[in-house]
Amino acid sequence: MRVLGLYKDIASPWICATVYLWALELRAVISTDSEPVTAWLADCAAILLTLLFWILIFCLPIALVAGFMERARARYLNKLAVKACLIVITALYFVRWLFTLQLYSDEHDVGLIALVIAAAGLAIWAFQRRRTRAIDLESNLPSLEDCFSFAALPIVIGAVVLIGVRVAGDAALAQKHATAVAFEPKREVRPNIILIVSDALRARSMSLYGHTRVTTPNLDRWSEAATVFLDAHSNSTRTPPSMTTILTGKLPWSHGRLTKVQPSYRSDENLLRLLRDHGYFVSAVTSNEDASINLLGLRSGLSEKETTTFEHLTLSWLRSHGVYPTPTGGRMYQGLSRFLWFLGYPGHTSFYGFAGDTLKAASDFVIRAKRPFFLIIHLHEPHDPYDVPLSFRGRYSIQSAANKRPEISSDHYGHYEAALQPAVDFYRDQYDEAIQYMDEQLAIFFREIEKQMPGRDYMLIFTGDHGESFERGFMNHGEELFESSTRVPLLIRFPKQTQGTKLPGLVQSADIAPTVLSVAGIDLPRWMEGRALHPDKTPQSEATVAVNFKDPVGQKTFDLPTKVAIWSKSHKLIVACDTGRVSLYNLAADPGESIDLSGTAPTVRKDIENSLKSVLAKQSRGRSFPCAINDRSG
Repeated sequence: MRVLGLYKDIASPWICATVYLWALELRAVISTDSEPVTAWLADCAAILLTLLFWILIFCLPIALVAGFMERARARYLNKLAVKACLIVITALYFVRWLFTLQLYSDEHDVGLIALVIAAAGLAIWAFQRRRTRAIDLESNLPSLEDCFSFAALPIVIGAVVLIGVRVAGDAALAQKHATAVAFEPKREVRPNIILIVSDALRARSMSLYGHTRVTTPNLDRWSEAATVFLDAHSNSTRTPPSMTTILTGKLPWSHGRLTKVQPSYRSDENLLRLLRDHGYFVSAVTSNEDASINLLGLRSGLSEKETTTFEHLTLSWLRSHGVYPTPTGGRMYQGLSRFLWFLGYPGHTSFYGFAGDTLKAASDFVIRAKRPFFLIIHLHEPHDPYDVPLSFRGRYSIQSAANKRPEISSDHYGHYEAALQPAVDFYRDQYDEAIQYMDEQLAIFFREIEKQMPGRDYMLIFTGDHGESFERGFMNHGEELFESSTRVPLLIRFPKQTQGTKLPGLVQSADIAPTVLSVAGIDLPRWMEGRALHPDKTPQSEATVAVNFKDPVGQKTFDLPTKVAIWSKSHKLIVACDTGRVSLYNLAADPGESIDLSGTAPTVRKDIENSLKSVLAKQSRGRSFPCAINDRSG
């Protein structure tokens, strides 16, 4: 009992410090995300329990050392260390808050500024009071024991209760779900289907699509027995809207997820539900929260729980029992993981998954899955921060004084000055390295599925959810709709296909779901807007479209697209919805989109504008966005 008592005396102050750190981080990351309160609270609670798990282990050696000391002295030194830690934590978060506040900005948080002034006034008042009156400061402040009993312990108990409720609720839901979707194989033989979506992969950076660097040698070889669509475009420049389009066959204004900040799509009109209802065993392996099937609102279409390879926790079992990653929890995880590298041990402590881990989880599913199955795999690579194993670093990227610029980082989403182009080129080189790493991991996965499914009696689709820009003064993806941000790879190996072909013709992400249903022998529902693609048939010339997402500027957010693009045959029209300005390009003669024809080709422009107006007229009433078109050129 004496040993346990000593361990409690050592651990309880550190528990207070841990809860204090967690509470400050929670205050820093709370936002207005459209997510259920219990979901993000449970996610944050799981992070708290993981921190407490590690702090209790940390306290074990301290307690052992303290056992050889006088108990009172051990407690005193321990409290001194905890108080020093509390001071450091407070200082760090206060500085972080000041930087976040941006007092130099034109837009301020008046409430927070008022709090700073009030806190400063109280500090001055307290200082003056101490000078004029003798105060026993120690007896007038709550002790660490009080903090533990009346603050930390109730929060910990609340976290445990919330986690317990989530786990119990998930178990009940899983039982109900299993009963509702009892797997009954159909008599007709249907192929297994695998859909791989690579995040931020643009076609122009792949050797398969003409890049001078051999970035995709394995995909190059694999495509020799697949169909390569040469003119594929994503329907959005951000992952949530694009993934929703891929998994519903609906254009963004039809499914309603026009931008990443809008609520997730929650309807049974989706590809996963259709396949599951027709006897497919449906599963998902995802590598970041933007592509999480749960956060996309499509969880009910799965036959088993989604496998996530990001935001690992030491208490990993919570992730498979109802405590899913959320945007709020993700921000907390990302903030804490910068200095608590052990948060996800023994997995990677990272807010995104690595291709090797993601495809290993996918391989494990293929081995054990019931047939026929449909598996959606989302790969984080080559999305920023372009992080790859050491063996891939430096193949193209060489850090130098010319390109090492603190003004811009790999997570810069927006425009940049021309003087920063060498630094942007460095990130582009890292991007190419990330593609090579992904390509090598795909080769391992392809060999595994050939072993598990000999005879190629399966369908495999490989595509990107959007592109990535390192040119024209814009970095990353989101606001701009030039080809670097919208043109993506689309490779399909149809069942039993042995001969490869490359097909021209406009296709889009919305065509993927109808193609899957066509191969599975399932009738296309009327609500799907895409069209089925075929291995030996050039797609008919139809207009394809895309919308953008503009990242916040200062305190201003953009919940609707600010630009829209439409492709018609060899021409492309981009409209700035806020001003109505248009730009027109002939991609056949000007693939770099450097010559604006909006003022010199009025007939072509008018025809494409009418096509765009016709498409926009089909928007759902509840989530439409205005996009005026005027006579001014871009």
